[in-house]
Amino acid sequence: MCIRDRYGVITALFALSGLSLSSALRTGHAHFSLGQYAVAAITTFILFYQLRVADEFKDHSDDCRYAPERPVPRGLVTLRELGSSALLLALLQLGLTTALKPGLWPFLFAIWIYFALMSKEFFVGSWLRQHPVYYMLSHMFILVFSDLFITAVDFVGSSKGPALLLLFFLCGSFFNGMVIEFGRKVKAPECEREGIESYSRALGLQPAVVALTTSVIAAQACLTLALPHSYNLAALVFALVDCFAFVVFYKFMTKPSQAKQKQVDALSGVLVAVSYLTVSLISWI
Repeated sequence: MCIRDRYGVITALFALSGLSLSSALRTGHAHFSLGQYAVAAITTFILFYQLRVADEFKDHSDDCRYAPERPVPRGLVTLRELGSSALLLALLQLGLTTALKPGLWPFLFAIWIYFALMSKEFFVGSWLRQHPVYYMLSHMFILVFSDLFITAVDFVGSSKGPALLLLFFLCGSFFNGMVIEFGRKVKAPECEREGIESYSRALGLQPAVVALTTSVIAAQACLTLALPHSYNLAALVFALVDCFAFVVFYKFMTKPSQAKQKQVDALSGVLVAVSYLTVSLISWI
């Protein structure tokens, strides 16, 4: 599975788990329409595309200097084309939201506002770039806003409001975002490149892998707490997957190599996908 396909699956499961859990906690059983899922998933897919476009704008000068093989520096696509496509897709987000439930507008606008602040790096870009962990943390909150939109697709307009346990799901998604980010940017020494940021360079290889492992545990703990009636089942599933993943993490930390780095990156995505799939399936039980 290529990287794009992997993140597509994770995004689809992200929307599925949010809707499933919200409806299960609110009514006692998971239930939503295909239209609801389509709006939640498509809006989220578009958001992550828009985030990628924003990164192309922010990193353009560094990419031209240090990563000329990427599509924009090579001239395969222009920043203007990317920006135009992101704006057109924003209109699609608005149209889908309006067609489903106009009451979702505040949640969509909240995403856009935070996205705009992220694009400007909260007007403290130079400071954030000097503190990569704070940079990452500030950007992870976009997942919380996306979560709020996904779950609002379920609870907006219903007689019962959102369940308080959804707070644990929001926290779990925040930490899952960190799992993906650490997994992508923890590098073996031989793979470090000048001008390309990595947490292994900023924090050190071992601290970065420990931070990745801690993020996995935190995400799974939060998601388990969001499932009060089946937390034992969720904990068992997570423990079984972690037994394998953490061995791979440890081997990479002690004897790093490019091959093991790819395993860590792939496993980070698998852990996130499994966590959302577990929440989805348990919500339907």
